[in-house]
Amino acid sequence: MKKLSLMIMMVLCMASFVFGAVSYTPYDPTAIHEGDTISAGIISFEGDTADAYETFVYVVDPTADANIIIPAPATAGDFYVVLSTLAENRPDIANGIWLASNGIFFEGATADACEAKIVATDPTADTIWTIPVAAAGTYSFMSSTLATNAPNIANSVTGGTNQLIFEGSGVDAYETVITATNPTADVNFILPVIATGNYGIMTSTLTTNAPDIANSIWGGTNQIIAEGSTADACETIITFTNPTTGDKTITFPAVTGQVQLSSAAVALDVSDDLPALTVGLSNVYTDTVVTDNNDQTITFSGAGTSGDEITIIFTTDTGGSNDEVVTFESTLVTSTGTLTLADATAKSYLVTFISNGTRWYEKSRTAISTSP
Repeated sequence: MKKLSLMIMMVLCMASFVFGAVSYTPYDPTAIHEGDTISAGIISFEGDTADAYETFVYVVDPTADANIIIPAPATAGDFYVVLSTLAENRPDIANGIWLASNGIFFEGATADACEAKIVATDPTADTIWTIPVAAAGTYSFMSSTLATNAPNIANSVTGGTNQLIFEGSGVDAYETVITATNPTADVNFILPVIATGNYGIMTSTLTTNAPDIANSIWGGTNQIIAEGSTADACETIITFTNPTTGDKTITFPAVTGQVQLSSAAVALDVSDDLPALTVGLSNVYTDTVVTDNNDQTITFSGAGTSGDEITIIFTTDTGGSNDEVVTFESTLVTSTGTLTLADATAKSYLVTFISNGTRWYEKSRTAISTSP
């Protein structure tokens, strides 16, 4: 009876050591358990109640000596055994899981020399790893080649609430945080395959910056697209043609103003003697005389923006015998005087004006061209 009690104590100690402290009534070796037996490699524990239910400890037939060692715990207490539904769970057995020094080993489906290991480094304070409740499915952990990867550790990348957090090379209170706002549909950000090099992301102070969002700017095919203050189907698009003779550089000077754009020439309506020049349609206008001796007074629709330039190309008629006199209406225009188009066949004059934002000033005019 003493040997039986001693063996029962050893098994219970082994069970309590491996599993951790729990609350239960420890086995009392002095108590009478009439159903406890040992036979044919099986230990049977009746428990406190003599009934048809027992706990059995089986020993399978070993192929070599096997030692199960119950260590001496550092502190007194009750410990518990780790159980497995794998009947032959042990090291190096297919699908086996076992413990090693500061680690948990997973054999995997194939019994070989390769195992997956979870190893804990020596902590300097209590550390808790929590596996949260998630929807049914198969998940993976975000892994890292940085062995010390953890919050507030140099060079670490960690997760936050809808965030990726980058510590950087210095351990301090400053991190780079990428935060995802709540989407209303699936959103994919794709990093394209590019040549080896160091690249930066074009950032925006507009937290809602995205295609078709008010005030947003984004890229297209060789394009920069600006939505404008209203989210609609109309955008301002800057498109780049493919350069074929080397790099092309467009330099914006350090001044405040507007960009002067080139565009197709706009023909003035000279069917009467009061052609109207609508400012903003182009920076080049044409005035072709069609009626002999048809003097004109040209009016400008607006003062333009400071720095804007307009050039008017005048072409004489093809069969007349009289001059035409052109006057620039003075409300918004300061000119050097009228322009007389000589009696010549299909010859040209050029007059250029520049705006100061309140009126147009004549900048230059050419003499009659020697050829059409």
